[in-house]
Amino acid sequence: MLLGHQAGDALLRAVAERLANTVRHEDMLARLGGDEFVLLWDGVRSPADAAAAAQRVQATLARPFTIEGRTLAIGASIGISLYPNDAHDAATLLRNADAAMHAAKEAGRNIYRFYAPEFATLAAERLALENDLRGALSRGEFVLNYHPVVRGVPGQGARIVGAEVLARWLRRAVTDPASCTAPP
Repeated sequence: MLLGHQAGDALLRAVAERLANTVRHEDMLARLGGDEFVLLWDGVRSPADAAAAAQRVQATLARPFTIEGRTLAIGASIGISLYPNDAHDAATLLRNADAAMHAAKEAGRNIYRFYAPEFATLAAERLALENDLRGALSRGEFVLNYHPVVRGVPGQGARIVGAEVLARWLRRAVTDPASCTAPP
C-alpha cells in the first residue's frame, strides 16, 4: 500500500511529535534524514537507563498512527552508543549508534542493540561490499547463466516452458563471459 510522499511526510512529522513528547526538556531530538532520528539523552547513568529509554521510545511508536484516514503501524530499530564507554566525541558516538542500529535491523528489527566493537567491523565490511557491488556491473563482474525449465519426462514429450536466470558475481573483471562455467 503506497500512500505517497505527502503521507510519508505526515508520518515523519507524527513520529517526530511523539518522540518530542517522549524526551525530557534537557534531551535533544534530531532527524538525520529519511526515517532516522537521533536522541541524545543527557545524564544516562547506566546501560539499564538507556535500555529503559529505548523501551519507552518503542512503546511510544508501537501505538498506531492515523495518516490520511489510514491506520499505520511502525516499529523502531534502535542503536545505542554510550559516552564515554563507546566513544569520546559526538561523531564517533553517532557512527557507533548507527552501527548498533544496523545490527538491530539485521537481528529482526523493532529491537534495540548496544554498540559492540564488532559492529564497526561489520559496518565497514557492509560498506565495502556495497561499494564493490555498485561498481561490479561496470567492471563486467556479473555473468548470467540460463537454465531451461522443462515440463514432462525427457524422451516422452518433454518441452521447455521457460527459463531461469542465475546472476553470478565474479569479483574480478570478466573479459569473456563465455569462459565462465557454472559449478557442477
